[in-house]
Amino acid sequence: MLYIVVAYGWYWMRQRLILREPTVQAKQRIIRIECSTICALLALEVSNWLN
Repeated sequence: MLYIVVAYGWYWMRQRLILREPTVQAKQRIIRIECSTICALLALEVSNWLN
């Protein structure tokens, strides 16, 4: 449930960021942030699963 709330919040914020700064560089930056966040969450969940 927590991840659903976070994902919805990120989706809402992502739309606002794209409207505020619609450049290609900004979109690439957002994608890098998303990939980094997903990797961090996966690493956290895997480390919790291994313990």
